[in-house]
Amino acid sequence: MISKFPVHCLSPGCDWKGTYGNAANHHSSCPKFRLQCQNEECQHVCQREDLPMHAASCVKRKVPCPECGMPIKNELMDEHREKGCPHSVEPCPLSCGELLSRSQINLHLHNCPEKAVECQVPGCKRVIKRKNTAAHVVESAVSHFRLQSGEIQRLRREIHEKSNPQNQCGPKEKHSASFRWTIEKFLEFHALHRTKQEPLTSKAFIKTGQRWRGVIDNNSVFLQLRAAANPVTAHIRYNPKISKT
Repeated sequence: MISKFPVHCLSPGCDWKGTYGNAANHHSSCPKFRLQCQNEECQHVCQREDLPMHAASCVKRKVPCPECGMPIKNELMDEHREKGCPHSVEPCPLSCGELLSRSQINLHLHNCPEKAVECQVPGCKRVIKRKNTAAHVVESAVSHFRLQSGEIQRLRREIHEKSNPQNQCGPKEKHSASFRWTIEKFLEFHALHRTKQEPLTSKAFIKTGQRWRGVIDNNSVFLQLRAAANPVTAHIRYNPKISKT
């Protein structure tokens, strides 16, 4: 009996009238029923009959990028093609005239004729475009010959010195300095610093334009740069004489 009750559609603008038993079927297809767009993050609500038109132009709808095929939202497609698409075509940044996909630009730059490169002849510091390398070699043939001759002589001298043991020499001492440090009552003074867990340090002295000081720590003696952020030590020869007074 209830299914035969007369009812009408509650959607604004819909004139449908029928029985309660047919209301569910009408509700599922009512063109005036308001629905929300199913695209992610889209909050647009419209009548069912207008939903296909909105969905076709919805800015939140994902469509495949024509270059790489990746699904991208409509509103972000231009930004994706300009900055993110690896297959987007753009001109060489060095203006050589080539049109390349973004994924190939780095590889192209290694061999681009407009790339600035340094001359490979040892001693020649000229920086030229890759396309002008051949012309530079012809123009600088005389200077390159002199540079290469000098390099050959240097290599011969180096080989000769390595092959002749008499020419080999060990490390040489660059600077030497004498440093005298007298500590009265050394044992008491040293014991006091060990109690405080501090090294025993001397006054600073200047050598080769740098300020040095002597340091005794854990019964070892060494020199230290006073202004160094990280302590710099130097090997020294010392002759400690401990005073019993």
